[in-house]
Amino acid sequence: MVELEFRSCDLRFGLHIPSAHLAKLVRACEKAGSFETGGILVGYYTSEHDYAIVSNFSGPPSDSRTGSTWFHRGIRALQEWLHLLWLRKTHYYLGEWHFHPYGDPDPSPTDIEQMESISRSEKYRCPEPVLVVVGPTLKPIRARAFVFPMGSPYLELHLVKSGVHAMRCLGSAPSKRSLEQTQTRRDDWMKQARFAAQIEPLARQMYHRGTGLR
Repeated sequence: MVELEFRSCDLRFGLHIPSAHLAKLVRACEKAGSFETGGILVGYYTSEHDYAIVSNFSGPPSDSRTGSTWFHRGIRALQEWLHLLWLRKTHYYLGEWHFHPYGDPDPSPTDIEQMESISRSEKYRCPEPVLVVVGPTLKPIRARAFVFPMGSPYLELHLVKSGVHAMRCLGSAPSKRSLEQTQTRRDDWMKQARFAAQIEPLARQMYHRGTGLR
């Protein structure tokens, strides 16, 4: 199984899915058969904060609902898993993945609305979530990736082959100011995330003291 690498035309956003995780993703799609499925992507960012590296993903939680042309991801057990990863401070929520067994790997209006909501959510703490949509062709896999920057239109991340975009990107390179704004926004969210992880044990301890719970 090959690995997948995606990049935005302005080079501000990138996504890398290693071959081992891609193989697991394909097996999850095969298991779903003629039904849509999906889950969340977790991983980490490069030091330059311009690439998200997928280190794991979930299948559909047990409370998910699905049909041949629709999928509603549940939440059961996901929060506990994300919380554990968050405390380790090495892996974070990156976004979502969907499998469309009968259609093109395009985001639906519901998908777009959901991802834009996630980008604004303090619960997810992910201002630039990614969405990977897998189409019915699995061998070789056919997939598209998108990023949803908070407060901005979503962008497609084009498949990269040998360092060259498989699809031609039009438009100019991003300005220095645009790159600096993106970096500042990501740094601010990372600071908030570290602060939240630091104060959570103290807040829990104070709560237990006030209520007498142990």
